Amino acid sequence: MRHPLPRPGALFPRLRAPSPVQGHRPGARRGLRGRTHGVSNPRPCRGTPRLAHRRGRDPPDGRAGGARPRPFRGIRSVRRGRPAATRGGGDVTFRGFIAVEVPAGPALEALAAELRNASGSLRVIPTDRIHLTLKFLGDTEEGLVPEIVAAIREATAGVHPFELRIRGTGAFPSLGRMNVIWVGAEGAEALARIADALEASLESLGFPRERRPWKAHVTLARVKGHRDLDRVRRILEAQRDASFGSIPVDAVHLKKSVLKPDGAEYTTLERVPLTG
Repeated sequence: MRHPLPRPGALFPRLRAPSPVQGHRPGARRGLRGRTHGVSNPRPCRGTPRLAHRRGRDPPDGRAGGARPRPFRGIRSVRRGRPAATRGGGDVTFRGFIAVEVPAGPALEALAAELRNASGSLRVIPTDRIHLTLKFLGDTEEGLVPEIVAAIREATAGVHPFELRIRGTGAFPSLGRMNVIWVGAEGAEALARIADALEASLESLGFPRERRPWKAHVTLARVKGHRDLDRVRRILEAQRDASFGSIPVDAVHLKKSVLKPDGAEYTTLERVPLTG
């Protein structure tokens, strides 16, 4: 007896094609939903500067007042502040400032010695290094020295040599919270004009303007601890109106500072005389 042949598809059922995904065109490649180039929630690349508000370096002895706002450090100036040891092909830099030299007389020598003996918390500056800062430059490219010297010559044009009286003592930001110990300077109106002119001309070279007003003073010591500071306060209060003599001001100096374990060592790179 002959059996009928099975119907096509009975032994091998026809495979059905999957239904298309909603919103997907036939023949189109599937991608990852909710991603951008395979990365979810893209973030800025490492090294991308982030803008942030930061609160405020007191220069060696240039500006009066308390802490100042710190500059934004995310992007460094193309003209300054580039450490030569870490930047390939960059100009060599040095730590620079513009100042008037202050030769210490006997009274100033005596005050420095008294402060040194009063407290081990003070780093008293050797009297052969004291000076009156007109403009703190910070890290400065050597290639800018001719332009800086030209700015000093322009700022001092028309200024004749004069006498500066060293008088009075004080501390920044205050006697109650001492960071810097100084002696004052009287008759410094010409230096104030020079300092203001330097601020304006050096800004175009990449050196930021100081936000605090310039005040004529000579740094004698920096406070590095908290012991025996009451003794220091008594000395400063007793010498608050004392006179430490007069000094001749006949030149402005561009100086280089090298930090060493016993303090900074200063070298004069250029001396610009006051000729009137």
